Amino acid sequence: MLIGMEFHQEKRGHWGELCPDLLNEIARHIPYYDDYVKLRTVSKSWNKALPKFPMHIRGPWLVLPFDDGKTFQIEKKEDYHLCLPLPQFNNTRLRGSCLGWLISVGIDGELHMFNPVTRSSFGLPPISTFPTVISYQPDVHDQEYTVRKRIKSNNIYTERKINMQNLYIEKIVISSSPEEDNFMAVAIYGSFPGLAFYRSGDDKWTDFPSMNIPSKFADGIQDVIFHQEKIYAISWGGSLYEFDMRTLSGGIKRVLYRPDILSEDKYLVQDPDGHLLMVVRKVEYYREPKPSKNASDCYKTTGFDVFELDESSRYGQWRQKFNLGNYVLILGYNSSIWKYPFPDGEGNCVRDCIYYTDNKVRKQWSKVVGGHDIGIFNFKDGSIRRLFSNSIYICPPPVWLLLA
Repeated sequence: MLIGMEFHQEKRGHWGELCPDLLNEIARHIPYYDDYVKLRTVSKSWNKALPKFPMHIRGPWLVLPFDDGKTFQIEKKEDYHLCLPLPQFNNTRLRGSCLGWLISVGIDGELHMFNPVTRSSFGLPPISTFPTVISYQPDVHDQEYTVRKRIKSNNIYTERKINMQNLYIEKIVISSSPEEDNFMAVAIYGSFPGLAFYRSGDDKWTDFPSMNIPSKFADGIQDVIFHQEKIYAISWGGSLYEFDMRTLSGGIKRVLYRPDILSEDKYLVQDPDGHLLMVVRKVEYYREPKPSKNASDCYKTTGFDVFELDESSRYGQWRQKFNLGNYVLILGYNSSIWKYPFPDGEGNCVRDCIYYTDNKVRKQWSKVVGGHDIGIFNFKDGSIRRLFSNSIYICPPPVWLLLA
C-alpha cells in the first residue's frame, strides 16, 4: 500500500521520465483508489499520464446526482468521494447506468447519455417520442403531455411534465457504446411498464412489434437486458420474454411460474458462463410514524434469491443458486451486471455479495419515502450493510456507476 511517496530532489526528474507503458503497469498493481490518487500526485507528468479513473479498480461507484455533483465510492471503512463537474445532471433523474455511461431524464423530457471518464455525451429521442405519448405542449402549464395508459388503449389522460420526468421511465439499458455500429437502447416505460427501443439514427422510440401479450400475462415489465444477441425482459408475475436483437421478432416465449418467486422486485443478469439469471429481491414493509397525521409505508431489503435458467427441459425452468462463488452482483437503475471480485479497502476481496440501490420509482415520488434502500448483501451469512441506515427518503435516488 502506498502511504506516501517521497523522493530525493535530484531523483524526481528520473522518476518523472518513466515511459507511459511502465507507469501504467505500476499503476495497475495499486489496488485502492486513495493510493492511486497519491501515485498521480508524485509529479505533473504522472498526473497527466495516468487517467483520473483507474480501470483496474472494479468496485462500483455510487453516484449521488445532487447539485454538488459528487460521487461516492463505497468501501467498508469509509465512503470515499470525488467531485465531478456534472452541471448537466442538475434537475435531472438518472434512469440508467451501463458500460460507463449515465442516462438522465431532464425536466422537459430530454434524454441524455454522459460518460464521466471520456466526457462524451449522446442524445436520445425525448419522452415526447415514446409510443404512448400522443402530444407534448410545453406551454400548457401542468398539462404538457397527453398520454395513453397503454398502447391501443382508449384510456387517455393529461400529465404534468414533472410527473413524466419522475415516473414515466423506469430504466434504460444499452447494447454498447453509442459510438459503435448497431447501437441500440431499450427503455422500460409507461404507467403500466412496457418496452420501447431506439436504434442509431432513429428520431423516436418504437414499441416492440411482438409485444401483443395475452392479457393474463400482461403484468408489467420489471427488468430488461441484452443477452447473447437477444433481448430478455422479466415481468412482475415472472413471465420471461425473449426478442431477437436483429429482427425484434419473438414476443412471449415462455411463462416460468414459481409461487415462491412472486415478487415485485426482479432483475435479469448474465453470468460469466453465459447463463441467464433472475434475481429476486425480498423486501419488508413497515409503518414509520411521521410528524404529520399520516404514517408512511416504509420498506427495506431483507435478502435476495438467485435463480439460473435451466434450458434442459422443453420450456425451461428456474433453478435456485445458493451462492455467487467469487463474483459480485450489482443491481438497481444500472444495467444488472455480474462482476469479478474487487478490493474492499481492508486487504480483502469483495465476493459472494450483491450491491443494490433503490429503484422503486413510484415510492419516492411521495416525497416521504424512497431512494434510501441501498446496501450490500452478503450471501455467506445473509447480513446486510446499509449505506443510508438513518434515512427513509433520498431524492434524486443514487445509481451505481461502473467505470469499465
